[in-house]
Amino acid sequence: MAPPAERPPIEQELRIAAGPGGRARDYAADAATEFGLDDADCFDVVLAVHEAVSNAMRHGAPDELGHIRLGASVGVERLTFTVHDSGEFKDPEVVPPDADHGRGLEMIGVLMDEVVITIGPAGTTVRLSRLRR
Repeated sequence: MAPPAERPPIEQELRIAAGPGGRARDYAADAATEFGLDDADCFDVVLAVHEAVSNAMRHGAPDELGHIRLGASVGVERLTFTVHDSGEFKDPEVVPPDADHGRGLEMIGVLMDEVVITIGPAGTTVRLSRLRR
């Protein structure tokens, strides 16, 4: 097996029906394990990806086939997930301190090393990355 610096990135994509289910969690856990994260870091990544997918399902829109897309790229120094929906992104409202919802993007930002939201005519893409420690 080649040393990590010589391995090309692994890229995969999963299309998830816009509804409840645990496929995103399993997909994220497999990618995090492949990347070599320990159990605690794997838990954080899975939670962040699950939240991003849940947000896309709840606040975005599925594509013409009823799917939200979840992609993963496992590179040498970075694990990146992309969550894409076909909806129009709306800036989150200010959440009161006692609210029991509305902190998903904030939580994702704490759990991941980089979060980038790209808004375009084809929908919204959230890119979440974790760097190798």
